[in-house]
Amino acid sequence: MERTRTRAYNAGKSNLERMAAETGGATFWSTKKNYPDAVNAIANLLDGEYVVTFVPGETPGPAHSLKVTSGNGTHVLAQKVFFYATAK
Repeated sequence: MERTRTRAYNAGKSNLERMAAETGGATFWSTKKNYPDAVNAIANLLDGEYVVTFVPGETPGPAHSLKVTSGNGTHVLAQKVFFYATAK
């Protein structure tokens, strides 16, 4: 029973981490219910937000891959794909 519970816990954790990575987000995981730590980490992320704008080139389709990097090695959370629509 314990092995099944651990496997389900780890599967849920890896799914959340995958979804966060795909959407440019982050996970805050703790085995202890220390929510103030998570709230402080989220507040720090929001405090360091930025806006990236781009004009898509001749890329077909409504999705545009974009890789965001920094010159000084700072870790940047960003979505891997952005969706856009053409004006009608």
